[in-house]
Amino acid sequence: MEDALDHESLVEEGITGILCLNGFPAFIAHLGLFDWRAVVMDDGPNNPPELLEKALVTLRELAARHQGVLVHCAEGVSRSPFIVACFLAEEKGQDLPATIRWVKERHQDTIVSPQLLPLWDQYRRVHRNGAS
Repeated sequence: MEDALDHESLVEEGITGILCLNGFPAFIAHLGLFDWRAVVMDDGPNNPPELLEKALVTLRELAARHQGVLVHCAEGVSRSPFIVACFLAEEKGQDLPATIRWVKERHQDTIVSPQLLPLWDQYRRVHRNGAS
């Protein structure tokens, strides 16, 4: 979340899209500097697979429209790395655990909550069956 509040650094880094996973700070949407979207998720087992799908669709839209996209939650150690890993695993057709390890190599504070991991399997089951 601290990165999302550092507008100057975001602009310097070429970040123009932001996916917020905790709903704060919503005022960023009104600054006019960023394409700010929120998909509020729990850092635990209370997320339906439709919420993961919404986060991935939103991230896909942001990535298609912007060169730089920040994905953030409160601490940046579980939800946001999980969503980034799910996005990359889906885009590249890769295994999620391997993709989480790859994300962790680049963002060493990553500690994805084990309670989030079943969400990927639930999402993939729904997605494979053609439902959305």
